[in-house]
Amino acid sequence: MRLSDHLGKDVVLLDFWATWCTPCLAEMPHLEAISRAHREKGLVVLGSSIDGPETVSNVDPVVRRYGVSFPVLLDEETRVQAQYNPARDAPFAVLIDRSGKVVERRAGYQPGDEKSLEARLLELLAAPTSP
Repeated sequence: MRLSDHLGKDVVLLDFWATWCTPCLAEMPHLEAISRAHREKGLVVLGSSIDGPETVSNVDPVVRRYGVSFPVLLDEETRVQAQYNPARDAPFAVLIDRSGKVVERRAGYQPGDEKSLEARLLELLAAPTSP
C-alpha cells in the first residue's frame, strides 16, 4: 500500500490506533461509518496499527469484531509512523488532501469528534485538486 497511489484522486484519512487504546476502539465504528458513507466520493480511510510485538496478534480479531472494511496496515518497521506520527499518539488522524498535502493532524478522540472530522473530510472532498 502506497499513499502515492491516491495522489490526485482521493482524500486520505490515515488513522493510527492500537488494540490496547480504549479511545481508539470507541472511534473505530465511527471511522467505519465515515468510510462507508464517503468512499464513493473519493475518501480512503487507512488504519495503521501501532501495536508492538506483544499485542500485534490482537489486530485481526479487533478488526473482525468491529467489522472494519477499510484497510488496516501493520507498520512493523514503523516507517509510516515515523513520518506521520513520531510521538506514537493513539488515536491520531492525519488528513491528506487530493494533492497529497497533509492538511490536518488530530490527536485523541472524545465522543462527538467524529462529527467535526466528517465535516472536515466533506470540505476536502468538495475542494478542487490543488497543483
